[in-house]
Amino acid sequence: MTLALDTAPPEATSPVRSRVAPDAGPRRPSLAFSGWDVLALALLAALWAALFLVRYNALPMQLWDESRNSNNALEMALHGRWLVPTYLGAVDHWNTKPPLLIWTMAAGLRLGLPPLVALRLTSWLAAAATVGAVWGVLRFAMRDRLAALAGGMLLLSAVIYIGPHAARTGDYDALESAFLLGYVLCFWQAFEGGRTRWLFAAAALMALGVLTKGVAALLPLPGLGLYALSRPRAFGGFLRDARTWAAAALFLAVTGGYYLTREAYDPGYLSAVADNELGGRFLKITENHRGSWHFYLRTLLQSAEPCAALAGLALLPLFGRDLRRRSLVLACGLAAASLLVVLSASRSKMEWYATPLVPLLSLITGLGLTDALRGLQRRWPGWAGAGRAVVAAVLAGGALCGVWYAQASPSRDAGEFGGAHLRYGEFLARIRAEGPRLGVGARLTVLDGGFYNNAGFVAYNPMLKFYADLSGQRGLPVTVVHDPDELDAGDAIASCDPTALAALGRSHALQPLMSDRGCLLARIGADRPE
Repeated sequence: MTLALDTAPPEATSPVRSRVAPDAGPRRPSLAFSGWDVLALALLAALWAALFLVRYNALPMQLWDESRNSNNALEMALHGRWLVPTYLGAVDHWNTKPPLLIWTMAAGLRLGLPPLVALRLTSWLAAAATVGAVWGVLRFAMRDRLAALAGGMLLLSAVIYIGPHAARTGDYDALESAFLLGYVLCFWQAFEGGRTRWLFAAAALMALGVLTKGVAALLPLPGLGLYALSRPRAFGGFLRDARTWAAAALFLAVTGGYYLTREAYDPGYLSAVADNELGGRFLKITENHRGSWHFYLRTLLQSAEPCAALAGLALLPLFGRDLRRRSLVLACGLAAASLLVVLSASRSKMEWYATPLVPLLSLITGLGLTDALRGLQRRWPGWAGAGRAVVAAVLAGGALCGVWYAQASPSRDAGEFGGAHLRYGEFLARIRAEGPRLGVGARLTVLDGGFYNNAGFVAYNPMLKFYADLSGQRGLPVTVVHDPDELDAGDAIASCDPTALAALGRSHALQPLMSDRGCLLARIGADRPE
């Protein structure tokens, strides 16, 4: 069994064959599933598992979006308010995104999954689906085995995609990226095959994208509009087809239905959406998230390697004679360009906003790699083997670096936002298990000063809040205090806040009961003399 760039001929009835000129170059392999396909899928599945399943809990719950989402999901799971996410029991307008992701996280918590699994499973599965879509389109629509494997590996090598705030954590970006890639591909397939049913699939996936991350899911639409204009005959046919308008009505009914229903139950929600998603982050700099016009280009070059370094090869299919490859690169490339231009025009810049670009770039870069190797084989046959070896080394190196990053660099949070503050989950779980043996009663007090107290926050620690609420549901109620003066001698306290522990140690003697990497369970002794 050998894997070559040009293998078995296509079937006689292949719809692709008629779209390629007789001298268009090598013929595509068969659609038949082969041992190489099994090997490629096994390799991608192993890489996915190494990134997301192995030592998944080595990465603690992250401050900001993941922890806030987690609290929204836990309150939803506990109290059943499924339409309007809450924080501390109040409607949460700090985050105005629709709650599709929160619903899936709450469902996982209701099912009793381990906390981090419940919170991150959606992102992991979205990554698997995205890799599967990249591989499947390149393997079966393009009949290009090498591009399919390369596209999947490039995606799973991009740090910005596999790291915190994307596919590894309970954030919006991996799920949004899956729906965004899906509707771009369905839109392309509708124009490629002239079948309106693909527009219904695109509308459904687009609606799910909006229910995941609001208006951000629509940023590729200007690029898809340009692609539609490049196919005037097909575009005109779709405009005259009533089913096209039915698909648009489906999208508006689903998304508009949620927003209007939410406004009815949560007056002021639409105004908050307009301020936060339409004007707030686009027209002004929020929370000092600033950057130049090339911020996202630099982000991709620094955090989406090796895909970003090879992305220039994606232009090669545009100059080839295979119209199907050309149209796929054009559709995905214009969608990615539209997303990049809108993001770059926004005043607020955040690295993870570029995450949805990576699947699109990985897909078309995989095609470009294959075209580059074929061109090398035609022009300099003696160098073809060396070219394949270089590509194999780049893909393998990128994958190994991605696994190293995921396993050896578990958290990018540092300083004020990191350290023991992130370890409350495992520490409280250990106290629940060993507390009775140590004489801890039916209730635990946790001392924590929180984050960002010098910027208007009041002891804000959403990771602790989540695990404290969860601990109460699992048999050990937790009371959180922020000031050591609120504690009395004889109390058992737990804390992962080094500043709070130091302040308490200056005023009271502490009898340690359990410690773990900066976290301490202790009983408060007598006051220290001044």
